[in-house]
Amino acid sequence: MPAIFHSTEIIGTPDITIPEVNLIIFVHGCYWHRHSCRPPHEGDKEIRERDSAIVTRLKSEGYTVLILWECNILAQPLSIEKRLKNLFRSLKKM
Repeated sequence: MPAIFHSTEIIGTPDITIPEVNLIIFVHGCYWHRHSCRPPHEGDKEIRERDSAIVTRLKSEGYTVLILWECNILAQPLSIEKRLKNLFRSLKKM
């Protein structure tokens, strides 16, 4: 499956898009996207609301949206790999 990286034609500029199966993957940095692993910061609510609105819109357009958090990738790379493999297998069957 060919992937498109950082498509500016899709809302939110997803990190990875796989059009063949309508899959969008965001790789969120914990600081910039205000993950709960970070201490509270001014503007958290607005950033989280913006990200949530983007995901809601993409799902309404028929995309499967996966968000991978920086801290999880660094702490559990094998778990993330397994999760991605399972997702790709399930999407290929569709």
